[in-house]
Amino acid sequence: MGVTAITRMLAGVALVVTLAVPFTPAIDRLAVRMAVTPRLEPADIIVVLAGGLQYGDRLTEASMRRTVTGIRLYRARLAPVLLFSGGTTEAGGPTEAAVMAALARGLGVPDSDILLETASTNTRTEAVEVTRILKPRGLRRLLLVTDPFHMRRSRAVFERAGDFEVLPAPADPWETTALGPESRLAVTRRLSQELTGMMYYRARGWL
Repeated sequence: MGVTAITRMLAGVALVVTLAVPFTPAIDRLAVRMAVTPRLEPADIIVVLAGGLQYGDRLTEASMRRTVTGIRLYRARLAPVLLFSGGTTEAGGPTEAAVMAALARGLGVPDSDILLETASTNTRTEAVEVTRILKPRGLRRLLLVTDPFHMRRSRAVFERAGDFEVLPAPADPWETTALGPESRLAVTRRLSQELTGMMYYRARGWL
């Protein structure tokens, strides 16, 4: 079979998969397998991971959800301190951690209960930088806040980087049944991104 024929065959398979995914429950089952059971228990600190900025200084929807979840956990008295993580996305712009912290202050969290990590650029460097901040303080039991699909990789990276006890606190638990075609496509894209990230992190020895 020639290269052209193989290419056409692979393109055909990809098309069939793309068309089939929205109308089958297969992606629902994969989403359930990727889920990490929340453990909303008392901890030393709540760590909120970066979810991105837009327009230079505004939180994306993902980052907003994570920030609000962290604040809710703080108000539930599950930990006395909030740490917001995330560096700058544009030269000269604010760090994401600073933007998240500003929202928390505006919602009543005192500045004395907020820590910032502003040097990271990805999940791996977040784990390294957060370890650098928390180890001298003797804080090792943490509630980790990020998106559900990102949680499995994030928890493993933090456990390896800092020998933390990581309690998963997903920011937006998703529906695992009755997903419509459009939402199934969105879940497929997000799962593909995360599975690629996990493979890359394993290859680098970070998991």
